Amino acid sequence: MSYSSSSTSSSTSSSTSSSTSSSMPGLTGNFTDIDNLPVGIHVIYNPHAISTYNYTHKNIPTKFNEFSVKVHDPRKKYKGYDGEELWEMATETMTNTMHTIIDEDGDEIEVDTCYPAIDAADFFDHDKVDSTTNIIFLYIKKIDDETKMKGFLLCRDLHHKTLKKMRTKSRIDEYGDIGDFKDYMKFQQEPCLYIEGLCAKERGIGRMLMQLVEKIADKSKEYKAVKLAALTYVVKYYYKFGYRFANSPNKSFEKNIQDETIFQQINQDVENLPLIKTDEESFKKKEWVKFINSIQHHKLLNTNYDKRITSKQKKRMKRRVTFYDPEKDKFITRSPSNRVQYATESHDLGGDGWYMYKLLNKETKTSKTKKTKTKKAKSSKSTKKNQRKSKKSRNQRKKSRNQRKK
Repeated sequence: MSYSSSSTSSSTSSSTSSSTSSSMPGLTGNFTDIDNLPVGIHVIYNPHAISTYNYTHKNIPTKFNEFSVKVHDPRKKYKGYDGEELWEMATETMTNTMHTIIDEDGDEIEVDTCYPAIDAADFFDHDKVDSTTNIIFLYIKKIDDETKMKGFLLCRDLHHKTLKKMRTKSRIDEYGDIGDFKDYMKFQQEPCLYIEGLCAKERGIGRMLMQLVEKIADKSKEYKAVKLAALTYVVKYYYKFGYRFANSPNKSFEKNIQDETIFQQINQDVENLPLIKTDEESFKKKEWVKFINSIQHHKLLNTNYDKRITSKQKKRMKRRVTFYDPEKDKFITRSPSNRVQYATESHDLGGDGWYMYKLLNKETKTSKTKKTKTKKAKSSKSTKKNQRKSKKSRNQRKKSRNQRKK
C-alpha cells in the first residue's frame, strides 16, 4: 500500500463530486454541498495542527493563475460550518467522486477521479487523511449550474512542530492501529511541504495546484523544499518541473548520502529515459529496469529493498536459469537481465514511489535581500547626511543675510 504516491493529472473530462442540493450546518456531507460555494481554489486545514495554518496562510495569494483562492481558517466558521466540519467534508469530497466512463473496450465502468493511478476510496480514507494530512486544496468549478470538484491536492507539513502536534498521545491512542499512521509515526522532520496525493481531470489543474504549494513554501521562512514520492511513470513529468533526486534539506536526515555525484548521475539518467504512460511499461523497457535498480541500490526509494529481495536471491539473479513453461510447452532460458526484469516487476519496486525534492534557493534570495537592505540603509544615511548639510548651508546663508542687514 502506497502512503505517499502522487499521480499526474489527466486531460479526460469527467463528472466528479457535485451537488444540486444544499446542506445544513452541523450535517456534514460533500464540500460541494455548501450553499453558494465560490468557484476557484479552496484551502482547508486540519484543525489538529494549527501551526501549519500559522506558517502558511499569510503566504497564500487571494488570486493565483487567474483563479480566486479562499483560505479557510480552521478556528473560524464558514457559512455556519466549523473547522472540524469543513475538514471532514473536504475529505468526503475526495472519496466520493465515482462517475461513469467508457473504457477502451467501449464498456461503461464506474471509476473515481484518480482512476487508474490511485484507488481514492482507500488511499484517501478519512481516518488516514485525518491522522497524516495537514492541508487539502480543492479546485471547485461550476458546470451546468452544478458545483463540482474537478481536482485536489493533499499536503503534509513535515515541520517538527507540526509533527509533534499531529502525533500526540491522544492521537496515537485514536489512530495507533492504522498502518498508514504507524508509517507516519516514523517520518523524520524536514523543513518541507510534502505533496502526498494529487488528482485532476482537467488539463493544467494538477500543475497549477503544485505551483501554488511551491509558492507557499517559497515565501515561508519555515520551509526549504517541496517533497513528493513520484510513481515511476511520472518521474520524468516531475523532473521537468524542477524536482530532483537529492538529499533532504534536513542535514541529519537518515536517508541522506555522502556522495553527491550519485544524485548527479541519477538525475542525468532521468533526462535520457524514454517516455512511458504506466508503471507496467517501466518493467518492460530495459532502460527503466536499469534505472529502477540503480535507485534501489542507493536506497533512494520509499521502501526497504533488502526486506523484499534477500542476498541469496540477488546472487541467483546473476545466474542464467532454464525452466519449463507449461503454457508454451517448452523449456525457457532466462538470462540474468531477464531475471532482474522479472524480479523488479514481481517485487513491485517503485510501487511506493520515489522521493524527489524541489529545493528552494533561499540563500540567494536572502543574500539579495540583505544587499538591497544594505543599499537602502546606505542610501538613507546618505540622504540624511545631505539633508543635514543642506540645513546647515541654509542656516549659514540666513546668518550671513542678517549680518549684512545690521
